[in-house]
Amino acid sequence: MSESLLHDIRYGLRTFIKQPAFTIVAVLALALGIGANTAIFSVVNNVLLRPLPYRDADRLVTIWENKLSGDPSLRQDSPVQFNDWRQQTQIFDKVAGWWYPQLNLTNPGREPQRVHAVDVTDDFFNVMGAQPVMGRTFLSGEEKPNTPFLAVISYDLWKTEFNSDPKVLEKTITLDGQPHSIIGVMPAGFEYPKDTQIWRNLGWDVALHSRSAHFFEVTARLKPGITLERAQADLSALAVRIARENPRSNTDWGVTIVPLRNQLLGNFRPALLVLVGAVVFVLLIACANVTNLLLARAAAREKEISIRLALGASRSRLVRQLLTESVLLSLLGAGLGLVLASVGGNLLMAVNPFQIPLMDNKLTINLPVLGFTMAVAVLTSLIFGLIPALQASKQDLNGALKEGGRDSSGGAKGHNIRNGLVVAEVAITLVLLIGAGLLLKSFLALQKIDPGFNASNVLTFDVQLPEAKYKEWSQVSGFYSQLVEHLKTIPGVRSAAATAYLPLDRAHSIIFTIVGRPVASDSEQMMAQYRMVTPDYFETMSIPIERGRTFEARENADATGVVIINQAAAKRYWGDEDPIGKHINSTSRNIGPLSHYLPQSFDAQIVGVVGDEKNIDLNSPTEPSIYFPQTQFSCRKMSLVVRTAADPLSISNAVRNTVWSMDGNMPVSNLLSMDQIIGKIVAQPKFSLLLLGIFALLALILSGVGIYGVMAYSVSQRTHEMGLRVALGAQPGSLLLMILSQGLKFTLLGVAIGGLSALILTRVMKSLLYGVSTTDPITFLAVSGILIFIAALACYIPARRATRMDPLTALRYQ
Repeated sequence: MSESLLHDIRYGLRTFIKQPAFTIVAVLALALGIGANTAIFSVVNNVLLRPLPYRDADRLVTIWENKLSGDPSLRQDSPVQFNDWRQQTQIFDKVAGWWYPQLNLTNPGREPQRVHAVDVTDDFFNVMGAQPVMGRTFLSGEEKPNTPFLAVISYDLWKTEFNSDPKVLEKTITLDGQPHSIIGVMPAGFEYPKDTQIWRNLGWDVALHSRSAHFFEVTARLKPGITLERAQADLSALAVRIARENPRSNTDWGVTIVPLRNQLLGNFRPALLVLVGAVVFVLLIACANVTNLLLARAAAREKEISIRLALGASRSRLVRQLLTESVLLSLLGAGLGLVLASVGGNLLMAVNPFQIPLMDNKLTINLPVLGFTMAVAVLTSLIFGLIPALQASKQDLNGALKEGGRDSSGGAKGHNIRNGLVVAEVAITLVLLIGAGLLLKSFLALQKIDPGFNASNVLTFDVQLPEAKYKEWSQVSGFYSQLVEHLKTIPGVRSAAATAYLPLDRAHSIIFTIVGRPVASDSEQMMAQYRMVTPDYFETMSIPIERGRTFEARENADATGVVIINQAAAKRYWGDEDPIGKHINSTSRNIGPLSHYLPQSFDAQIVGVVGDEKNIDLNSPTEPSIYFPQTQFSCRKMSLVVRTAADPLSISNAVRNTVWSMDGNMPVSNLLSMDQIIGKIVAQPKFSLLLLGIFALLALILSGVGIYGVMAYSVSQRTHEMGLRVALGAQPGSLLLMILSQGLKFTLLGVAIGGLSALILTRVMKSLLYGVSTTDPITFLAVSGILIFIAALACYIPARRATRMDPLTALRYQ
């Protein structure tokens, strides 16, 4: 490091110490801007830039089916379609499918638990490019029926359940009452799909299932050189041919390929990109503030700079000195920003524990993040330091060296720069405030949605009966009927019921026909979600019976089949006709896991119509649903819902003991209140709103401080003028109005530019909003009004001070 540079650094530090107010304000502004960028970059580095922990992860894609008309959301695949894709395409190296069987793990001497498990096809681990650290994975043919039960376990399960036993491959694990041979242990960190603990061989023939059953998930590895566009075109062409050959099941169904990273990120990707733009805006506002501070500081150093120029210092030498000071400011701001990013970011995640995809929800300040912070520090020093440095080095020596000379560097050009920065600050702040306002209005609209049920004081939990122990459907139905009655006896319980699917969960769908009507064409076939419930379900969830009645205890497996439909089904398929008493039937063929839910054919009479409970998510229209009594169409896995008189979580232990009193090996899983479930659903929009709101508030504070600083400096530079005006009889009110009008002129210009910019930029938020347009006029007007008020307040304080000025003192100024 050269001696002259060391001298510049020492000199800069001395000047900072002599001006602590300037230094604190500048460093704090930069720390807020750099810290916000560092925190968000830490997230970006983890979820967008860091390679996925799979071999050649950029070639991994997920495959989904979707309706070509109506609801465009992606659906799980049909196993038969999956079989077509792996046999009839040339674009994939391998294709793998799986489904979630939800297994019970029982080990002697341990509490029974539900484990995250998937049943996979043979090529699953080949597709993922994953090798076990012990043993092997599945061989070709082991997905077929009548093969032994095999299991590959995760590294964490090997540690917790088997104490890292090196002889674990000689052991068996009991899942749903059936012994499974452990054949492999995966490496630490491999848990795909998310949090998987056990991978099991499929054990049934995918080719014998129904094309109408959409419950399979598919991941594939593209061949080298095959682009996503080429793969999408080839697979779409195959889907068209399949639909032509199978019109009853595949008409109006398409296929969509999604890169694995995009699938893992889900809806968080657009939210993250919006937050990236927000923190860049905050940094630009901070830079504008510091630039204004440096311009004002340069005006105060006119004499010093002029003397140095007069003594022979070159302009380039002065620019280097001033830029060195700017870099020092940035480095100090970056250091404090790192602390704010780490402490503030982790505190925010602790307060609002939204699970960020591909992260462990802890901000890590690693080498890439440090490098980014240093790069931002240097860049910002150039952004805010160059203009003041160049401006200060172009002094008018004669004017500056005159006794009483004023504002050589702060002339018309300096004022224009400062005013332009104010306009930019206001415009950028308005864009951020409008974005936060739109998210707030959207979140409030989401909170006001009627889900079709009452979530207050409802406890939910899951139970799954293993087929090995509960072989007959009468045993399954009887267990749940008795469990519901036992739960009702717990003190504080008002009602209890069981359902195969909780509200806000998309259930599987079935194609059905209405008896007495002509068979619908392939494009008009009737489809609805099917849900198995106990008779008290609608009462427990406070879902109103609109017509007809609910189920009765006498309607068992020997009675005539009955169903209840929701209003969405009644409106879509019956219109103004009364559906009560009508019969529906279906001959859907379900081989494999879904045969556990419905028989291959049924005929049932509609006995009631109920209100619409949200059955996809909060912000999607309710789909048609058919409710079956679980005594006639039972299900091994059920969710129990218990309405209580007080806090539902207070009866958690009583609920577990009630289940274990009936079967001591039965895990009780996902024990949550319904409010907690809804809280998880709104966690992402809440997290996005919280972050963008914080950044918008920072921008508003920085912008207000910037406007105040410019106005205060402007008034101080015009002290002599103000004294003359007062001495000549100017009234305080007219002076106040003059100064306010000058300040608000630039504010209004910034609001106009910011409003036009927001009309364009907020379009990227469309996917994040519910019930509000990206151009919502109320939000635009309200936010503009708030910003104008803050700007007026920032202008009023120095203006008010000017009106109280002693004219004699002002006339002696400089």
